[in-house]
Amino acid sequence: MKAILTALALICVGAAAQAAGSREEQAACRPDVRKLCGHIGKGDDAKYKECLQTHFSELSQKCQQVLMNH
Repeated sequence: MKAILTALALICVGAAAQAAGSREEQAACRPDVRKLCGHIGKGDDAKYKECLQTHFSELSQKCQQVLMNH
């Protein structure tokens, strides 16, 4: 699970998002990250990981699929 959350964080957040994941993958997860974890400041990867883990069941099916593919 930790590897999945790390992959999502890299796909969806900050400058690292430009280096990892396709545009489609980023687009699939971006709304979920903004909705569920938008209160977290940029660059705080540990808090993003914790937030995404907490809200995993609330992520869209498309975003969950992205996670499963990584």
